[in-house]
Amino acid sequence: MHFFDYANLPTGDWTAHLQELNRVSSRGVLVRVFWGDHESLQGVRDFHSKSRLKLEKVCALAHSLQIPLHFRFGFSVEKRSFPEWTRQLLPQALVSRKTEDDLISRWEFIRIPSFRNDEVRKGFVSFLSEALSILSLHRAPEGSVQSASFDWGSLISDSCPMDPTFIEHELAQRYGSIERFNSLFQTSFNNFQAVSKPTGLKTIMAKRPWIAFWEYKSLKAKAFQIWEGELKAIFEQTQLPWISSSTPLAPVGGVNNIVIDDTLLELNDDQSSFHPVLVQGETDPNSLRAFRVAEMLKIEAASFGEKLSWLSSWTPTAESKVCVFICSKFISRRAYTNLNSFIESGGKVVFPLGIPKWDENMESLQWKLGSLSEQPWEVKENFYEKLRECFV
Repeated sequence: MHFFDYANLPTGDWTAHLQELNRVSSRGVLVRVFWGDHESLQGVRDFHSKSRLKLEKVCALAHSLQIPLHFRFGFSVEKRSFPEWTRQLLPQALVSRKTEDDLISRWEFIRIPSFRNDEVRKGFVSFLSEALSILSLHRAPEGSVQSASFDWGSLISDSCPMDPTFIEHELAQRYGSIERFNSLFQTSFNNFQAVSKPTGLKTIMAKRPWIAFWEYKSLKAKAFQIWEGELKAIFEQTQLPWISSSTPLAPVGGVNNIVIDDTLLELNDDQSSFHPVLVQGETDPNSLRAFRVAEMLKIEAASFGEKLSWLSSWTPTAESKVCVFICSKFISRRAYTNLNSFIESGGKVVFPLGIPKWDENMESLQWKLGSLSEQPWEVKENFYEKLRECFV
């Protein structure tokens, strides 16, 4: 999506650019606000001095042109997502950078500032508070500001180690006792502190790979939920509706009938490219194998007009009559519930690699076998031909 890049445009060109963007959009104009554009020195922000940085001027001009604006804050691999003073602060985030290839998911990583650093987090909170206070003065219907949203962007795929204290606390909350944890993972840890260490995480990855990856990604998501709560409170203080990256401005169209379990994959912020999950910044063989399978399927699916969908976000649709699910003998309880709803509504489900048997807690899954493909496909040359046959 194109956006109005006010900070990189001469102010004399603003009117023409706004009108052109509004002409090709049915919902108004997207305006991205970069922290690095407005803060050159720590704690010193400019929303008023330089003409091209005046948010109020952007809002007033759009209002005079009767153009609705949708502002978005967040992070990407673009350098101006962060001020220069944050660049050397530790710890840093290790995030993926997308390449231009549409089919082959080439993956590489760069380091950017991390929300795990208190100075970075508090600095962005102050910046966001000041920016939203300005936008709140121009809320619709009296002004041009229709919405303001936040998107984690590249930061959501941070592959650096999490705080061991956080891991220890969250595992204790979820499992209650180390005995219950050991029973699930077939381990013999003395306490959760031992699990939270790099060697502990490697042990559970070796013992129960799928469940360990599910747990690891759940812990990462919980950390972002905590930080997101702080940001959401700022939106509420300025009376601007909260819209986050989990609630996009517009629904994604299309029906994708090939669904892949992405527990061992990390989806990039565009959701179309992916890379293996890195644990403590390192690649795991199980995750790498899952990546190769997904990459292969993406290419083959594209050859007959299909795109991949991801099990973590898949929900039944009225348009889809048959779905092929590429997964192991484990799927999450949430996915299992969605699949059963789909089956009950008349949908057909095919599991080429075998029917999943357990969820993330090693609890057995009960299926209506008459609605499922019970025999695994042989992974040979005819695998993709059989995949095609499902949609004929």
